[in-house]
Amino acid sequence: MGLLELRVFYQSSGRHNRRTYVVGKATLKTTRGDDVQRHVRNLLSKVCKGESIETSDDASARIADSLGKAFLGGLLGRQRIARSESKVLHFSEIGHPCPRKLWYNVHRPDMGEFISPDTKLKFTYGDIIEEVYLELVRIAGYEVSNEQDTVVLNLPDGWVVRGRVDARINGTLIDVKSASSFSFDNFKKGLHNDKFGYRMQLKGYLSAFFEQGGNQQFGKNDIRRIQGRTELYGEFHVIDKTLGHLTCLGEWYPLISDMEKSALVASVDTPVEPERKFSAIPEGKSGNEKLSTECSYCPFKRECWKDSNGGRGLRTFLYSNGPVFLTKVDKEPKVAELMNDQPKSNGTAE
Repeated sequence: MGLLELRVFYQSSGRHNRRTYVVGKATLKTTRGDDVQRHVRNLLSKVCKGESIETSDDASARIADSLGKAFLGGLLGRQRIARSESKVLHFSEIGHPCPRKLWYNVHRPDMGEFISPDTKLKFTYGDIIEEVYLELVRIAGYEVSNEQDTVVLNLPDGWVVRGRVDARINGTLIDVKSASSFSFDNFKKGLHNDKFGYRMQLKGYLSAFFEQGGNQQFGKNDIRRIQGRTELYGEFHVIDKTLGHLTCLGEWYPLISDMEKSALVASVDTPVEPERKFSAIPEGKSGNEKLSTECSYCPFKRECWKDSNGGRGLRTFLYSNGPVFLTKVDKEPKVAELMNDQPKSNGTAE
């Protein structure tokens, strides 16, 4: 990998001076995300004050390659396709609190909704933002390794969980997230509302690394023994893709237990779909009921709730703050209803 040369120009006593920063291999030894992000902010602050960045051909080619892969990964990934391998789960899906969604992913992927073009674009530039962040971490002087390495966690009865980690920074395993401002604030406040199972995903990556190499996979600051059990340290590095803010959430995770592994297999290794995890919730005081947040984002919501509204299935109404999926309609909303993917007016718009 070529050296990155950062040339800093500043004005002092009426004349221009120059400072040169050469960044090649990692020079910063700290391993915690708050320090990493502080150095990234310092780097960006210097650039904003007139710093120019010169890169070697090797470094420029590596950056172009990583951003190109991120673009194509975002564009072509997350497709609704049948699984090519049996008894394989993915880390991105095991953390969701609804076993029925996981069952649909395995047995009925054809029943899932296609994502919209808007969502596809959002995922694509989100992947690019995450790669930009890792490049900034490199330039700030850290070692970024194991990018997109495949890891496997073994489960009972021949099942496995497979996936790709984002990276390790100075040896610490991280999961990079580009987030909306609302989701960013959730991470910043400690991820008290983990509706999409992000912690289980990171816990799975850590457990897979440990399963593959034991203690040797982790530095002394990233592994500990508490009351007879092994705990591993991992971090979420989160970028607000609207405002450009950064935050980090580092926590200790126990290894995925044999009981958790068995529960995962039991939820999918059956021809019978599990019970629905979430109930409908009231929509205001109208008597109508709607899907919870967890169900609203699920691609299998129409299949899962096909018995709602007396067997008619979900009804989608286009409120000003986005679509609402009603499972019971006692009072007809005075907003447009989506019928066969086309809005149909039900009265005065909200």
